[in-house]
Amino acid sequence: MENKVVVFSSTQEAIVHIIKGMLEVNNIPSLVFNQKDSSYNSFGEIDLLVSNELADEAKELIRSYQNN
Repeated sequence: MENKVVVFSSTQEAIVHIIKGMLEVNNIPSLVFNQKDSSYNSFGEIDLLVSNELADEAKELIRSYQNN
């Protein structure tokens, strides 16, 4: 996962996929990295990663989405 940074994390998979879809609509490819424990879903987070070059733009889109 070189040249990728985490722009969003959550324990709720559905929210991560909503944010991923919003980024992709805005031409920002992303990668979901699920770190949740398979036995105990209450442990761990799901990270959304994008390339370093698009990280600032992705974070701004996520901020504007969360403020609505």
